Amino acid sequence: MLTDIGDGFCTFRDGWDDQKVADVVGVKKASVMGTRIECFGKLRQPPREQDHRLDEAIRAIENLQRCYDELKQRHDKLCDTLALNRVAEVRHLRVAQPNHSNGQQRPS
Repeated sequence: MLTDIGDGFCTFRDGWDDQKVADVVGVKKASVMGTRIECFGKLRQPPREQDHRLDEAIRAIENLQRCYDELKQRHDKLCDTLALNRVAEVRHLRVAQPNHSNGQQRPS
């Protein structure tokens, strides 16, 4: 429900606030506020600059993934054409697929 943003401040995750916590737990809002301040700190919205930089990083990563997928598709098509025309043995040209579960690569 809460995210620590440093320097004794925190922010609620989307959809949560002191009143919602109070309603769920069945106590007064003032009690939730006091406990939150004591345990987690005062509320502060995260700086918009950080949100903007995070959005830019996400867009860049998504763009890199699209470029990689397109390049791999072109590469595989070229390998298939070379194999079909018996120009070259292409097993050694295959691109390994990242295995995101452990960072290892596996052949495609």
